[in-house]
Amino acid sequence: MLFRSDYDTLTIVVSVEPSKIESPNVFTPNGDGINDVYKFSKESLKGMKEFHLTIYNRWGEKMYETKSQEDAINIGWDGKNTLGITASPGIYYYVIYAKGKDGIIYKGDRGSKKNKKPDENTVTTASKGTIHLFR
Repeated sequence: MLFRSDYDTLTIVVSVEPSKIESPNVFTPNGDGINDVYKFSKESLKGMKEFHLTIYNRWGEKMYETKSQEDAINIGWDGKNTLGITASPGIYYYVIYAKGKDGIIYKGDRGSKKNKKPDENTVTTASKGTIHLFR
């Protein structure tokens, strides 16, 4: 009696779209209906599964905060502080904490707290920057 066996190999490739954050750097909340709100495009946040944005003025006062990716895309910052007072033209600073679907974590903290040390499987990238507000 002769036994015969066959083998075959099946390769499955799973790809996750790389996460990236593309942040706008200027907006003009002057009521003309053009670029009046600082917000992100859906495309720029599509690889994210968590998102937290905070915007500060140059004195470190919190002007805007959202922990909602949907709010960052659909509502955004209208150029007013947390009390509803119109912000002056100038440079503002944003800090983003976001986690991509691919495991990349973006963090920034303006120096007030230390970021937790990531494990060896996590890539950490600072995500801080400036926004120019013109009226």
